[in-house]
Amino acid sequence: MAPRRVPQADAQEVFFRPSTVARSSGGEAVDCDFYINLSHAKGHGVCGFGGALKNIGMGVVPGQIRGKMHSLEGGITYDKSKCTLCEKCVKECKHGAISRTPDDTINIFHHHCIFCQHCVLICPTKALHIDNRTFQNFAQGMALTTAAFLKRHKPDDMLFINFLTDITIWCDCWGMSTPSLVPDIGILA
Repeated sequence: MAPRRVPQADAQEVFFRPSTVARSSGGEAVDCDFYINLSHAKGHGVCGFGGALKNIGMGVVPGQIRGKMHSLEGGITYDKSKCTLCEKCVKECKHGAISRTPDDTINIFHHHCIFCQHCVLICPTKALHIDNRTFQNFAQGMALTTAAFLKRHKPDDMLFINFLTDITIWCDCWGMSTPSLVPDIGILA
């Protein structure tokens, strides 16, 4: 089957809150005739557990939109008085959003930041922290993005498969694992 081409003009704008707008479509997931969502359910620090909903809400949008989604949790603030310039945050950032400046301070380039919060959790002195932390805005933003995507496909043209095995407390994006929280349950479709 040839992919269904959706003109960029058809991209739906999703308003997370008055100051945050995102395009809810992009790439092959929107252009396909049939969508199969294969998810591994696991813990997630912001939405409790991730599976099909998180896979769509965060997975079918460009990286810049993922950053906007994560920013709904609150902003990252730097406290120079607590910083020892160990640069753990610089090394941990996979997106090059954090750098050490010539005047010995840490700079966060929010355009590249996806607000994954790895830097906040790795900082041994808590020089980086989240302000106005709220999970409700993130959950709503993810639900709105997922709903906008699902509206683009007929229910008979989608299949959702969730693996409920090796369910851990941490999201796969952390690049590590912990012991399972529960025994393996199986596969849901």
